[in-house]
Amino acid sequence: MANQRDLLSGLKRAAVKAAAAEEAIDRVLRDAVELEDDAVVSFSVARARPHRGYANREEDELLRRMAETPVECVVIKRRPDDYADVCVGGGCWFVLPPRLADLLEILCARSPELSAGVVAWKPYALVIEALSLRSGKELTKHALTQLVLRLRQQLRQAGANPFLVQVNAHKGLRFAVRQTPENDAGEVIGGESR
Repeated sequence: MANQRDLLSGLKRAAVKAAAAEEAIDRVLRDAVELEDDAVVSFSVARARPHRGYANREEDELLRRMAETPVECVVIKRRPDDYADVCVGGGCWFVLPPRLADLLEILCARSPELSAGVVAWKPYALVIEALSLRSGKELTKHALTQLVLRLRQQLRQAGANPFLVQVNAHKGLRFAVRQTPENDAGEVIGGESR
């Protein structure tokens, strides 16, 4: 009986340590996303682009500054297979898988409050909860960080500005799309909740 208690106690301690380690990793990844550390970005999009030289850093800085001005519209049209055809700011159409399309819809969703004409920031907890409800599975902060990196990679591959997915450690996440009372978050078409 004592061995079982010791074993259970040891398992509980290990679970607490594992949870603490995961939280530490999530904090580091969230900071990396916020700072757009070149090593993390380069690692996450290694398949999408060649080696990042000095000129690409300048390009990324220009893209970051351009993302300060929101796009006028994001068009999301769901397919029967739950993939989505997406057009950002009147650019080329591209396809997103279901999870990334869900994330984009949530980040573009109309907010009751306007933030300088841009869709408002959504707290991490709200985004995690919304994605968990859509998928029926619990989502971790680490998984959300990975989804944000994958969405940015897909945007870059499609020729859209990846930094339109804006991350702030204190405010949360948003997609830089103009929101007015008339256009409901920049004309998100076909992006209603399932």
